[in-house]
Amino acid sequence: MRRTLGLLLFLLESTMGVVALGALAMWVRSAYAYDHVARLQWEVSSTRSWETDVKFTSESGWLRVDYHHSRTILFKQPNDQKSGILAPPTWSSYSSEADAFDWDAVPKNLKGRGGLWWKRDVSYTGGFIEDDRHVMIHYGLIASVAGAWPAVRLLRFLWSCIGLRDRLRRQNKQCVGCGYDLRATPDRCPECGLIP
Repeated sequence: MRRTLGLLLFLLESTMGVVALGALAMWVRSAYAYDHVARLQWEVSSTRSWETDVKFTSESGWLRVDYHHSRTILFKQPNDQKSGILAPPTWSSYSSEADAFDWDAVPKNLKGRGGLWWKRDVSYTGGFIEDDRHVMIHYGLIASVAGAWPAVRLLRFLWSCIGLRDRLRRQNKQCVGCGYDLRATPDRCPECGLIP
């Protein structure tokens, strides 16, 4: 059980480290490139139609996610057939050079602070429902949150390596500070002056 837990923690730390490194790479890339990925899916039937659009945009240190869902409820006539078209999801993506758009000035209609901003708008008009969600996350925030735990674990590992070195030096009757042989002078290190 303990071994399995240790393996799971190692996998989680590794994943978070990869996410942190990926966020740092995208932060650097976003300084000179504009990346856009979108996914669209829709369905039309005799009683309703809906469309879902998700866009991921990366520019000037920010990752922006826009989600749009619209649904229309159609009033069914008695002689209508129950037939519909469900379109498979389509993906589109493109990259270009970053333009002079200043993303440091976050749009005023978003809520939040620092590296995380969000907004949600829901509107109902007759049989038409629209749901818009917008999230902006700074890559620095992603990298710092995802990289915090692996960094602490790495420091603990290095600290334990230093502790192991100190224990080995004590067992071999060496100075903990400089590694000098203390068999002749066990009270004080003649090299660095450390008292064991």
